[in-house]
Amino acid sequence: MLESAAHSVVWWEIESADPAGSQRFYGELFGWTFSPAFEEHLDRPYWLVQHTGKGIGGLQRAVPGAPPPHTGVRLYVEVDDLEATIARARSLGTTVERERTYPKLTPCASGSSLE
Repeated sequence: MLESAAHSVVWWEIESADPAGSQRFYGELFGWTFSPAFEEHLDRPYWLVQHTGKGIGGLQRAVPGAPPPHTGVRLYVEVDDLEATIARARSLGTTVERERTYPKLTPCASGSSLE
């Protein structure tokens, strides 16, 4: 196991085929609010999810008929060494779907969990 004080979920996103319905549901259930974001950077609509004025996650329109990672929930976990964590995940049998991304922002990568 990689040793770190981090390993906390620092962001999450929901990919939804019905963003308006998701906004109604989560808004009524948890009191979350939604504001459009990143319109110039993404190919699909995206909203910041907020609770009591603080950004807690994101909601994005799913690609119609697409399999994961384009549907469902994505978690972002803080790690000390992204490349070491990617290598360790591969050694444990995961598929890395996207290598390091967003080089000018916080670097991240994605992989699928084991079934």
